[in-house]
Amino acid sequence: MLQHIEHPSSIRMSFMVTSFGIVCSFGLLAFFFVLLRYLGVSVGWGMQFQQPIFLMIIAFVLAFFSFNLFGLFEISIPRFMSAGIINQIPKNNYTRDFFNGFFATLMATPCSAPFVGTALTFAFTQSSMIMIVIFVAMGVGMALPYLFVSLFPQLIKFFPQPGPWMKYLKYFLGCLLVATLVWIGNVLLNHFNYYFITVTIILLIGYLSLIYFFKYKTFIFIITLVIFFSLPNFAVFKSVNLKVDSGWLDLTTINLKQLISQNDIVFVDITADWCATCQFNKINVLQKKSIQELFSKNNVVKVRGDWTKTSSAIESFLQQYQRFGIPFNIVYGKNYPREIILSELLSEKKIIEALNTLLLNE
Repeated sequence: MLQHIEHPSSIRMSFMVTSFGIVCSFGLLAFFFVLLRYLGVSVGWGMQFQQPIFLMIIAFVLAFFSFNLFGLFEISIPRFMSAGIINQIPKNNYTRDFFNGFFATLMATPCSAPFVGTALTFAFTQSSMIMIVIFVAMGVGMALPYLFVSLFPQLIKFFPQPGPWMKYLKYFLGCLLVATLVWIGNVLLNHFNYYFITVTIILLIGYLSLIYFFKYKTFIFIITLVIFFSLPNFAVFKSVNLKVDSGWLDLTTINLKQLISQNDIVFVDITADWCATCQFNKINVLQKKSIQELFSKNNVVKVRGDWTKTSSAIESFLQQYQRFGIPFNIVYGKNYPREIILSELLSEKKIIEALNTLLLNE
């Protein structure tokens, strides 16, 4: 929007192109999942965040855009390219807006809560054609705010006039991207250790320093990129620590059926570090003192499946209940005829209701 704000008439097209980018990205996701299904690969929503290379690419893109917003550097197109095709691109080029839609979709896919889970469950259990239709419809839904502005261009008059505020807005957006970059770095720690993060920071500082003193910016950029993406090949950067949550059993190391038969109530939480809704549930509900006391009082056995990395055991568990995204929470009772599946967005009230239902049938 900052690119077009000085020309209000182009904002309408900018928002429309971004909407088109979002819808196209959902369509491509659908074709990708159809291809994986055809190849016999298990699919799940947000599964790309389990891959360290994907996380590294996202981290690079976030760093590139954030530091560019801060004015620290710009990547110039080589002259031999700009002298030809690039010069023929119209002044009002909306390519960036189109790919902004793609990037928005990528960053929105870690979680399926609170409403996407039902649509995904239905989509992944239908034919390929119906899956594509559902994904495109989801894309249209995500693009609605952009479409709303493009369909009602009179909203443009409510935009403030260009001025110094645009500079501060760029800095604010840069800070948001840096915060997202920190989150991605935290997820990467599940695959790599702190040596990897340290070397990456040194590499970034070195790059910013070199492009300040030397003129071969493109060459320095390519070398830095090659070094960064070669780091996973070194064993010294691999993470070997297994994260264990205190008070929780690991779903991948237990016999769940046996555990249910030996205990009155079993609570299962499927989560991941890259799932924002999962972390919300954990911090605001599951870690609350009242919930912990409730679990302890009723001898609830807590089981957690961490899907931050790929796990065939967790994938199989989710598929038993026709689920393809997280968060996923389910409660079992030894004397209750069926399990109770909770909403993706947990609440203390819903957990209490589920436990009371099971306790009444003891």
